[in-house]
Amino acid sequence: LGNDKDNQDDIDPKSVKLLDPNTGDEVTELDVPGEGKWTVDPDTGAVTFTPEPDFTGDPTPVKYTASDKEGNKADTPATISVDYPQDAPTLVDDKEAGKTGEPVTVSVLTNDTDPQNDIDPTSVKLIDPNIQRQVK
Repeated sequence: LGNDKDNQDDIDPKSVKLLDPNTGDEVTELDVPGEGKWTVDPDTGAVTFTPEPDFTGDPTPVKYTASDKEGNKADTPATISVDYPQDAPTLVDDKEAGKTGEPVTVSVLTNDTDPQNDIDPTSVKLIDPNIQRQVK
């Protein structure tokens, strides 16, 4: 509510409700499967996102509404989004045995890790070790 305004500056924090994207209902708790739970503090109107244990990405944004102390509701809902910092993947050197003169396929991402589990396979680029530049 810190950046929300009305003409009388009297937004009622107890009126904050999340909008369920499936039903349109106003709720104080919203579970997003595979991501986590959004909750509204009934006294302050603060909204908290609690991620599921294995969720590491940015949660799906949610909409909310609020009223002033006279009961006048906002004309349109506002959106809350959370942007967690994304950590870079950790790459590990790769080595594969092969027979002379035959092709060798190396699955270079197999031993690499990423906290968000979202390594983009199309981002793999070969680097020429002699000039430290991408091979085209």
